Amino acid sequence: MRLVGLLGVARWWKTSECSRSRRCVLGIEICLLLLAFASTQAHALLVTTTPGDLIFEFLDGKGGTSTQEFGLGTPSTTSTIAERDVIFLVELVSETVASVSPSSIVNFGFFPAGSVLDFYNVSSFGGTFFAFSSSLGGSPTARDLVVFTDTNNSLGFGGSAVETVGVDDWILHLDDAASISFDDDDNELIISVRVVPSAFPVCIDQDEDGFGSPGVESCPAGSVADCDDLDASVFPGAEELCDGKDNDCDGQLGVEEVDNDLDGFLICEGDCNDDDPSLNPDAVEINFNFVDENCDGDLGECNPCFAWSNHGEYVRCVAAGVSDCSLSDLTAEEANGLVSSAATSDIGKKGFVPVQCQQ
Repeated sequence: MRLVGLLGVARWWKTSECSRSRRCVLGIEICLLLLAFASTQAHALLVTTTPGDLIFEFLDGKGGTSTQEFGLGTPSTTSTIAERDVIFLVELVSETVASVSPSSIVNFGFFPAGSVLDFYNVSSFGGTFFAFSSSLGGSPTARDLVVFTDTNNSLGFGGSAVETVGVDDWILHLDDAASISFDDDDNELIISVRVVPSAFPVCIDQDEDGFGSPGVESCPAGSVADCDDLDASVFPGAEELCDGKDNDCDGQLGVEEVDNDLDGFLICEGDCNDDDPSLNPDAVEINFNFVDENCDGDLGECNPCFAWSNHGEYVRCVAAGVSDCSLSDLTAEEANGLVSSAATSDIGKKGFVPVQCQQ
């Protein structure tokens, strides 16, 4: 009927004086949009009449051992669960409900008046099967009809699977998409859908840090959104901590929260050289060299720099394994081995400090 009406209007516009009037053209465009919207609403399972938070409550379920996914919209049959707007994931075991996740009551957030609501069901029972309520206005499959209608009118709602409790308050009595060959009283998934009226979106702030997800005016921090609403240490403007998280929600980690050498330590965790994986707080200190392997600020046992700064004399600690750490002047050869950057004129001079030891 609507398609015939639209074609008739288009034909009238083409053959009349209206085709030469911009005002008339605008009127026809608006008319077409309104008819298209009305058609969309007619195909929707539910349409809200008041603005507010959309609340879903899982009331009961009964069916063979299976996994039942119920969600909002019309996702692709090739989509992953992460890509779908899942409301409930229900495990049925031997005609009883084993579990409902994430919880039996879900606030799906604010929806304006006139929101068109369609749902889907994915049943995992000897295979994976999809059903969509949006198909009822077009060419529904047998699975669409089994889930989202009452084919034998067992509920007494004139073939509908929707029980109207009040204004913007419904109960869905749904079979599942695997029940294609029989209608078993529409009791696999019994779900309450209702709107809690609100002039503004209700603030959803799960970690109670003052920032909502999404950010709305009713949140203490206003409309600025939280980038992780499950972690109270993460919100816009938070102090960056040494935890590998984007605490301040600026899209990047702090300058010292990096691990370039992939040794398991961040700079802020005490990695004194983030370009060398052999240098980190867990490394074993190697004596008799000028390297602080474990990043504790000490070059280890028999430290030439310590002896130099305290005694002003060279020490005989030029290689690992040397046990004679008595203070003495080095020969030119020893000095060259210890400090390759030492100038020839400085070698053997009392009080000369190698570049590694200079502060």
